[in-house]
Amino acid sequence: MTDGELKALLHLVQSPDSHFLKVPSLPFHFLISILSKFPVDVDGRLLSTNNLRDNPRLFNLTYSALGLLMAGVGNAITEGSRLFDDLFQAAVTCQGIVSLI
Repeated sequence: MTDGELKALLHLVQSPDSHFLKVPSLPFHFLISILSKFPVDVDGRLLSTNNLRDNPRLFNLTYSALGLLMAGVGNAITEGSRLFDDLFQAAVTCQGIVSLI
């Protein structure tokens, strides 16, 4: 993913009532999918040459999404508390996030 795509996803996460979204929870599910599929290190070698590793933008996007769900944006989304739990679990197991903490 490029920085532009991450910025667009951040915008959609921050604007769940955007006219671009038919399902307000979709950007959160997409972020969970990205985090859960992030490549891991095996014997110190990265399985993918993805430029998201060591990119704080992915961390910032995840942090913002968790904050929005905690602050109540999730109330507008019917599955807000479950989304928070799923996103938090994906974040703490994602090598791209863990390497930045």
